[in-house]
Amino acid sequence: MNESHDIIDIGVNLAHRSFRADRKQVIERAFAAGVQRMVITGTSVVGSQEGVRIAREYPGQLFATAGVHPHDSRNCTEATLSELRHLATHKEVVAIGECGLYFNRDFSPRPQQEKWFEARELIKEIPLNRLMIETDAPFLAQRTMPTKPKDGRNEPAYLTYVLVAVADCLGKPFASVAEATTKTAREFFRLND
Repeated sequence: MNESHDIIDIGVNLAHRSFRADRKQVIERAFAAGVQRMVITGTSVVGSQEGVRIAREYPGQLFATAGVHPHDSRNCTEATLSELRHLATHKEVVAIGECGLYFNRDFSPRPQQEKWFEARELIKEIPLNRLMIETDAPFLAQRTMPTKPKDGRNEPAYLTYVLVAVADCLGKPFASVAEATTKTAREFFRLND
């Protein structure tokens, strides 16, 4: 994992309050780890606006989405949709989201969900040219990390651990999976060099 690869984190919540104090350092650590582009997930109007603001500080490297997480949909109004449409016109916004349905929140015990998720080895069925990777930082730090952060916060710099886990599952070299997932993300989000 000491090799440097141009990889893309397609889902990082850099507007999250846990990054407020050290956001610039988090971004710099990601760049140093080979995560050269990141897509900041919009989970509310305010979060989407903040994502655009952050992306503007790193043109061509950080991008944003405009959306509202399903857990916050109860707060949506017509004004919400209007603002999301407006945000979508900004060049930094490459997708709409977070959005959708989220019906499965702890309806089954977590150990049961994890058991069956690990048994889904469905990742092997996904064509490599359709696969993208994300950290979902600050949530869900990788279990395979040799030393987890004391505060448990996930960062985009840890994307390489996701990449290693995916490569291992696929039985493919790290470099091949890095190249393929980066190419797919570039094409999908139109992140031209």
